[in-house]
Amino acid sequence: MIKTKLISFLLNAVTGNQEITGVGFKPKAIIFFHNSQSAAGFGANKTINHGMATAATEQAGISSVTVDALSAQGNCYHTNAACIISIDNTGAPTRTAALVSFDDNGFTINVSVASGTPVIQALCLGGDELQAKVVQFTTRTSTGVQNVTGAGFLPQSVFAFCNINSLTPPDDRGGGFGQLSFAASTTQQVVTAWNSGFSGSSVDEKVQSAADFMRWSNGGSIFWNADFNGFTADGFDLNWTTANGTARYAWALCLKGAQFAVGSFNQPTSGGRFNNIANIGFKPKGAILMSFNNITSSAVIQDVSVSFGAIDQFLSRGFIWAGDLDNANPTQSDMNLDQTKVMKMISSGTLTVNASADVYALTPDGIELNWDSVDATAREVLYWLIGENNTVHDIVDENTVPFSR
Repeated sequence: MIKTKLISFLLNAVTGNQEITGVGFKPKAIIFFHNSQSAAGFGANKTINHGMATAATEQAGISSVTVDALSAQGNCYHTNAACIISIDNTGAPTRTAALVSFDDNGFTINVSVASGTPVIQALCLGGDELQAKVVQFTTRTSTGVQNVTGAGFLPQSVFAFCNINSLTPPDDRGGGFGQLSFAASTTQQVVTAWNSGFSGSSVDEKVQSAADFMRWSNGGSIFWNADFNGFTADGFDLNWTTANGTARYAWALCLKGAQFAVGSFNQPTSGGRFNNIANIGFKPKGAILMSFNNITSSAVIQDVSVSFGAIDQFLSRGFIWAGDLDNANPTQSDMNLDQTKVMKMISSGTLTVNASADVYALTPDGIELNWDSVDATAREVLYWLIGENNTVHDIVDENTVPFSR
């Protein structure tokens, strides 16, 4: 039986081991997301951080930051020795924590760099049938097919991230960069990415696609592009149609033993409840939504605006957003934390919340969202879903789990 639990906690302000409980099962994989805020609402600086872990020896984290009201470059950081990482504008870690163990009711991390008590959100995945493995790889430096190996099984879905860094991890580089990708097949792949360059001299921009797996831009042009080319017995293949001559580090969370769906939908332009995700063929038990806060477009769009939310089988939800206004000197960089919504569309600079949604129900073949505020722009939202391998588990579990509000 597949199990999911979205849990949030305050990272310890002192170094040492920290035990996280309340998950209700022993996780096999965790996806972390946070933006250095200790309380809900808006905050100064564009900070967006992600992590993944399947064992103490299988974890990774990326951090991207641009400090608000500063005439300086943003920075980013990657590590294969921690799953929770945030940095300051110089690239120095301000908070670092590594997975120590998965426990019967949660997990234990070791905080090695501490500062304040930020809210960390973690989507925990488990169950007897689930297999999970974090794999590190470097990007291909020429066009063609790349075979990513190391999973140890034939995956059914993959979540990947990178921040366009060629330096051996752990290390930082200039520029507040990042990319998040999901795939469940060659016809189900999505990516959202951002580039926060030098204040006043370089484009702050974003790209998004529901038909590619790796896509990033620099200075208004596509820097690289790769399609998801299928799963293999030990990982997956990528087909690079645009490549960069320098290999960059990336990480992939490979998953097997569940049903998965990856796709996109458009934000409604009228409020209320909508089956935004439907006809997927199974009842979800967890979901991740993300958006670059723009209509569907293959173009490079000015301004950084990254929305990322998650849902578990109990309808717990969490959301972070980070934005950076294009070509502003000094920088105008902001972030948002909300644990009552799963998606918000926010304009960089003005901080206008153009649309927001809470989860209403996990339906037999999708997700129903309740949009409490909308505008006239149908922005694209990307999604990743996980559910049981068969309907027998859904019937049993449905009697004990609340699937609607």
